[in-house]
Formats: sequence, C-alpha cells, structure tokens
Amino acid sequence: MAESDPSDRKKSKRPRLEDEIHKAIPEDGAERLQRFLSHSLSWSGQQLEKLSDSPFVDRTGFARAVKSAGDRLQQAAQDAPQILESTLADLHQAFEGAFQSTVESYRLADSSVRRSVMENVPAVSIMGSSFRAADQNIKTSFRKEGKDMSPEQLVADFKESGQSRMALFLPGLFSDESLWNNSGTPFSFPETVGSMDIYSAFLRFPPLQSIPDSGAQLLSLLKSLKNLHSQPIDIVAYSEGGLILRSALDQDQTSGADITPWIRHALMISSPDAGSFLEKMGFWIGLGLAGLSQLANQLLNYPELERSPAIEDLSLGRIRSGQGEGAKLYYGELDQVPATQIYSLITKNNNVWESWLGDGVVEEVSLAYLSARVYARKKNPANRVHCILGRNHFQILNDPATSRILRSVLQESFES
Repeated sequence: MAESDPSDRKKSKRPRLEDEIHKAIPEDGAERLQRFLSHSLSWSGQQLEKLSDSPFVDRTGFARAVKSAGDRLQQAAQDAPQILESTLADLHQAFEGAFQSTVESYRLADSSVRRSVMENVPAVSIMGSSFRAADQNIKTSFRKEGKDMSPEQLVADFKESGQSRMALFLPGLFSDESLWNNSGTPFSFPETVGSMDIYSAFLRFPPLQSIPDSGAQLLSLLKSLKNLHSQPIDIVAYSEGGLILRSALDQDQTSGADITPWIRHALMISSPDAGSFLEKMGFWIGLGLAGLSQLANQLLNYPELERSPAIEDLSLGRIRSGQGEGAKLYYGELDQVPATQIYSLITKNNNVWESWLGDGVVEEVSLAYLSARVYARKKNPANRVHCILGRNHFQILNDPATSRILRSVLQESFES
C-alpha cells in the first residue's frame, strides 16, 4: 500500500470553513442562514426582473444586464451558496459598462427634452391671464373676455352673433379662454371656428379641484345650456379638460345619458387618459410650469398644488371619485360620442427615453391609451387618431396640423 503524500495529510488536518461555520453556529442556525441567503437572492432577482421592465430601463443595454442579473440571482438561490461570490463579481462587471451607457443616454435625452419643452412656448399656454390676479374665487363657469357668463348670457350672446352653431372649448390645468385666443396656426382657434360660421364658447375650471368635482359642475352647466340651446354642439378639450369632459360624460351615463346624444363631436387634444408618471414625479410642476413661466414662481404654492386633488387625479387618470391607484380607467363614456384624438411626441426618433417622455408632460402610453380601444373603433377610423411628431405638450396647439384637423372634424358629418 502506497504511503500517502505528507501534503495530503497536512491538508486533511486543516479545518475547512464549512466545519468552522458549523462549530460557531448551531445546526438549525446554519439552516436558517442558508434559507435567508436563498430567499434574499430570490427576492433580489425578482426585483431586478421587475426593474428591467420599467419605463426607465426597458429596451436599453442596462435593461438586458438587469434582466440577466435577475435570472442569475434567482438561479443562485437554488444552487450552492458557494457560487455567490463569483456570481456577484460577474454581475458587477456586467453592470458597470451598461449602467454608464444608460445614464449617458438618459442625460442626453433629458437635455433634448428640456430644450424642446422650454423653447418657443408662449407663457399663456402654461397659465391663463385670468389666473394672474391673486385671491380670486374661481369657479367652473362659461367665460367671455375675461368675465364669467351664465348659460343664459351665453345663449343670448350666441343668438346675437348670428352664427349657425356652437363649439365649446375646455382648457387644461391653470388655463382659461386666453389659451384658445392665443393658439392656432395660421389663425387662432376662435378665428378658425368663426370663419366656419360657428360660435366659440369657453369654460374655465378651478385649478386645485378634483376632476370628478369639475366633471359634475361641467355636466350641470351642459344640462343648463342644452335646455336653452337644443342644437347639438361640438366640444374641443385640451389636456386636463379631456379628463374633465370624460368625467362629465361618465356621470351623465350613470344618470340617464341626457347630454351624451347632444354632443355632435368631441375633439380631444393631449388628454392624459391613463394618468401621467411625470405628474407623480413633479416633472410637470418643476419643468412644465416653473421652467416656462415666471408667473408660476410668483403665484403658485407648489406644496398646495402637489397635494391638490387635481394633481392626484391627473397622476392616476382618475375620472371617478373614490378610485385609488390601479382602478379602472375607462367606463365606456365615449362609446356613444363621435370623437377624434390628437396627441404629440417630442421626438421623431425611436428612442426609448424620449418615447417614454411622450410629449414632455405625458408619456406615450397614456396619450395613446384609448387610441385603439376607443377612437379607432369609431366611424371613419383612419381619421380618428392623429399623432404629431416633434411637438411637445404645449406646442401642439400651434401646430398647423391641429388647426387642419379641427377644421376637418367641424366640417365632417357624424350622423348615423
């Protein structure tokens, strides 16, 4: 029998790390430690897998590295703990280059977005002139030349104009009738509508009020108007105004659908139908307002605005009261209304960051949320969804295509 190698005998006497661990930790403690390690790796892998699907990293090099890391960590949870060290070392190397390139892509996209959103945007697009005076008691109302109007005054003014029919314009957050008077190319919206023998009516909403409350007040005004003016009207809604109109129609639907058949057509511009992740991030307030209008810095109480029901509803795309995050977003309120959609994207490139940023205020998935399920199912579907490239949330109103679409839908027949 061959004599064993002295070095082998020396190795056999050397205490193994595993033996030392078992000496230091009771057997059940070692098992608990191993289970903890396994569960920790599994959980970390699941979180990385979720991260790879988020809008921030989806379809980027970092996303692929994150997805791979998630898979490997979950596999490590099932294998021997000894592979942990090599797994983490490999993951660190894989992450380093991918993460740096992704951060650089985001930095460039962010710079592009800021230039696009901040340049060539009139202040009136951000904040209507009627909001410049402090301590105003603003209520949902028809408007003309800077003053509130009753439904009776509106109808009397319509009759005096001698025009054939009426179009009602609903603005977005902190906007009023000056939005429409200062937008449109080559003519303002009222000028375009007036040239077609159509009377322009305007509304204004309290800026901090919930969307369902504003919707209820809008519905009340529309019912009063219908009692005085039975001829069907057109409605043009921008941004938050689109959600308010949908809320009004949803409430009308549950109370007998008195107003819905009275609407000849609704044109929805840049409506955040699935909410806005950017709203939740404070992007709209910090960039969309403060960066564009000196008035915002002077007049807005940011904490009050950020905590307001209006911003919360906008962030969720919520048109019904008592609905939390994850609630249903559409209730069929537009199914019986002839309607057309216009939205914009700030880039003509298929870049994941800029695609996610959408029009600089609302991401693309929200802008297009109802495109296929609602608008494309209506009469003449090829003309019901319009995406304007290279324009942000504010610039869309001054794009010639928007004015052309407005004129087209006002001329189109929507009778069954």
